[in-house]
This record gives sequence, C-alpha cells and structure tokens, in this order.
Amino acid sequence: MTEILERISSFVWGGGLIFLLLFTGAVYTIKLRFIQFSTIPYLLKNARKNQKDNNGLSQWKTVCMSLGTAMGTGNITGVAAAIALGGPGAVF
Repeated sequence: MTEILERISSFVWGGGLIFLLLFTGAVYTIKLRFIQFSTIPYLLKNARKNQKDNNGLSQWKTVCMSLGTAMGTGNITGVAAAIALGGPGAVF
C-alpha cells in the first residue's frame, strides 16, 4: 500500500504537477482569448496617460501598491509556514 502511495506522490509532486499547471494555464489562456497579452500592455499604456485622478493617486500607483501588498504578505506567510513545517533548514 505504501508503494502505491509513494508512486502517486512522486507523480503528483514531480512531472505531473508541472504538466497539470502548464496544461491549466494553456487552457485558460485559450479560453480567455490570451487576456494576459492584451490587458497588461493596455494597463501600462493607460496608466501613464491618466497620471492623477481627484484623489492624487494614479492607477499605476494603485496597482503597484496592491500587488506589492499581496506579494509581500504571501512571501512572509510562505517563509513562516516553511519554517513551521520543515524547520530552519527549509529557508535554505
């Protein structure tokens, strides 16, 4: 029984997971009509046009702040979880 679980685990956390992530990304890219290639340049172009609105913050600054907050929190939480589960060696 443990051999079967080890094989499933090695498949899921090895090449299987990479394939699943790439396949899912390709499906959503096609289904959403390549939205990542059309939306990001549009946001970058329009962020420079509309420098400030009435509150004094541009769209670009707002996007950067929200992304920075989300990524920063994820990095801190991820490191804390790795240390809690794997010990101090998990950081390295």
